[in-house]
Amino acid sequence: MGLQAVLGQAMGARFGARLPTQTLIGVAGLALPGMLYEVEAVAVQP
Repeated sequence: MGLQAVLGQAMGARFGARLPTQTLIGVAGLALPGMLYEVEAVAVQP
């Protein structure tokens, strides 16, 4: 199973059918060697 499939299962388990907005962007490299993913997030509490 690929990393995208694992992420999809984890998001579905946490949020159910109503997933939050998300974007996946492919890049040539990340900040440090060996990194598998990088996360940037903004959270708002109403």
